Amino acid sequence: MHVDFVKDVIKNHKGFSMAEAMISMVILLVVLLGLMQAVILAGSVSVKNELRDEAVKIAFAELEATRNKDFASITPCLTCTSTNTVTKQFQKMNMNYGIAKTITNYTDSSVVALTLTWSFKGENMSYAVSTVVTK
Repeated sequence: MHVDFVKDVIKNHKGFSMAEAMISMVILLVVLLGLMQAVILAGSVSVKNELRDEAVKIAFAELEATRNKDFASITPCLTCTSTNTVTKQFQKMNMNYGIAKTITNYTDSSVVALTLTWSFKGENMSYAVSTVVTK
């Protein structure tokens, strides 16, 4: 039965012409290129999110280290600003995070503000967080 169908198709010349086949291949190529672009964009967004998550971890560790210090040791001046750089290994590359810490002292408390900055694919990104430390 299958053989008869194939013979009928060949005899009646029913099938795709070369032009139809080429047009369908071009349409398929355009769709696949669009999907590839979406996959590349999703990968880039995923990496950015992972880098931001790492910045949050660094900021949390820095704030915890400041909170664990004696109050007198974090209040040496009215407003203190310090900068530091932390390098983290990320997907076979070293990522540098700049940390700017500002401590503003009041009578019984201090405000610790952190701003982390980093760069990925030429785009500068930052994350800022602050906390209050009391006596």
